[in-house]
Amino acid sequence: MQKELVITFVGDDRPGIVQEMSQRVTTRDGNWLESQMTRLAGKFAGVARVSVDETAFAGLVEDMQSIRGV
Repeated sequence: MQKELVITFVGDDRPGIVQEMSQRVTTRDGNWLESQMTRLAGKFAGVARVSVDETAFAGLVEDMQSIRGV
């Protein structure tokens, strides 16, 4: 069964943030469903909705929380 995760993030703008996030979703065989991102007050901010099998859900949450700087 698929579970959805809404990810919010704010951090210093740097190359590769979105790529790093999407690779972690892909590694867990998840799908990037939609997102909205912007630069705000010198920061990179956004929200993304992803889906992943419930067996990989906890691992994806841990993966996302370990991204440097967001």
